[in-house]
Amino acid sequence: MITADWLKREGFELKKYPDGMFWLLRAHEDLFIQADEALTNFSVYQNGWVDNKLTEEEVYKAVHQIKNLGDDE
Repeated sequence: MITADWLKREGFELKKYPDGMFWLLRAHEDLFIQADEALTNFSVYQNGWVDNKLTEEEVYKAVHQIKNLGDDE
C-alpha cells in the first residue's frame, strides 16, 4: 500500500499548486510522477504524454525507473 511515509522515503515532496497539494517525484523537467494529496490518483508525465490513474504496481515500477535513470550511463 502506498502511504505518505513511503512517498517521503522514495524522495517525493508535497508541494502546493494553485489547484491543490500534490506529491511530486521529478527525474527532470520532462519526466515526473505526481500524486494527489489523498493518494487516490497517480500520474506519470513524460515528454508531454500523461498516464493517469496508475495502479499501485505501475507506481512502484515508475518510481524504480526514475530512481535508476543514471545507472546505465
